[in-house]
Amino acid sequence: MKKLIVLFTATVFGVNGFAQEPVVTGKEQSVPTQVHKAVKDGISFNAGKAWLIKDGQTTALDKEITLRNGTRVTPSGSLIFQDGTKAKLQEGDFVYMDGAVERTFPVKATDRAEAYPEKDARK
Repeated sequence: MKKLIVLFTATVFGVNGFAQEPVVTGKEQSVPTQVHKAVKDGISFNAGKAWLIKDGQTTALDKEITLRNGTRVTPSGSLIFQDGTKAKLQEGDFVYMDGAVERTFPVKATDRAEAYPEKDARK
């Protein structure tokens, strides 16, 4: 019985030692300023301009680019689909290289009222 208790205690402390984070010393230690998200390739629309993000590098889009599904994106943020229809990107929109558009929605009630004035309940 004593051997079982000693074995159990040794196992618990041994596993606990592996669960600890490694200690970083010297130049390797740094404090992250933000949570790192996976970098995605595509086109972001911010400050009234289209920005190309490729391999983690962001550059201003200086010429029209054609995406995998045939959609074209202009530097001013216009989308021209294969069938010829057009759309305009809004602030914060992201277009993936396959042509899918990700739109951010306002979070605060004041932002919703500005974005959708026809649905403002305060009027």
